[in-house]
Amino acid sequence: MSIFSRKEKVVLEVFCKRFYADNIFNESIGENDFNLGYATVVRNSIIEADFSFSGVKIEDLRYEIILLRIEMFSLAFLHKFGEKLSLAQTEYTWDYLRNKADSIWNDLMDYNKAIAQSNNLNTGLNTKTNKIYTAKLDINRIKLFDMYHAQGFDDVCIARMINRVYSETVWKNRKTIFYLTQTLCERLKCKLNEEAQFGLEAIIFGFYNGAMEKLNKIEIREQ
Repeated sequence: MSIFSRKEKVVLEVFCKRFYADNIFNESIGENDFNLGYATVVRNSIIEADFSFSGVKIEDLRYEIILLRIEMFSLAFLHKFGEKLSLAQTEYTWDYLRNKADSIWNDLMDYNKAIAQSNNLNTGLNTKTNKIYTAKLDINRIKLFDMYHAQGFDDVCIARMINRVYSETVWKNRKTIFYLTQTLCERLKCKLNEEAQFGLEAIIFGFYNGAMEKLNKIEIREQ
């Protein structure tokens, strides 16, 4: 392997703090509100596809973008590093957000639940096969919860992580993005046409890909 392609070895908490500060809350660029500027671009783009989106307040959209960026980072982290490191990342995120704004952690739950709901449709909608799959999924979730609870992890964080597990397939076939987009529209109280919804899906997909691009460049090490 070339020296120029080696992955950066990072401590989980240090990397997450840096990622949140630089890529989500943009603390490194001072008074310039990148999230507000980006929300303005997104709002104008979606309005071109569906003018009813003009009823969405820019500050509300800005807030939802922050939520989605955090949850997409957490989902990508799970897909990249697996359950146990993802659980540690979730615990750090909870601690980080409690020091910043409890409302963000609480409101993330809607998008976290959307991921779990998409997992329940891994084999199709309202089919006998899917009901069997969902029952097995619930059993596996309970087993995972009990295992990590016994290891001393926080119950709230275990539940958040478990809502993301087994999601690789539904992410690839875009069911997860569909549920996330519907949740975003519900939270913003808007009903959009197909073109506008596709635009929002592409933006959410970009949040995940952007996070995964960063994660592909690192290797998690112990402190």
